[in-house]
Amino acid sequence: RSSGSILKPALYALMQQSGYILPGTIVSDVPSRFGGYVPSNFNKDFQGIVPADKALSMSLNIPFVRLLREYGVEHFYDGICVICTGGWLPF
Repeated sequence: RSSGSILKPALYALMQQSGYILPGTIVSDVPSRFGGYVPSNFNKDFQGIVPADKALSMSLNIPFVRLLREYGVEHFYDGICVICTGGWLPF
């Protein structure tokens, strides 16, 4: 897996802690374009509509990108900084 996959649990934990999502929140894993970026999954397959906990357990890239855009890159960066300094450990 890509080293970028290490960020997925942090995003899902931060979003859940902030009330943005729950494990059963439905997310979309379908072919998508974000500006000029077209993410794909490791196996090049798409799962369609899945609950967030399944998207995380399968390390799906498209739901991650979609959720990151919704949550905000700066907001995510701030949350990662708090986690890394020991201010809050979501795991």
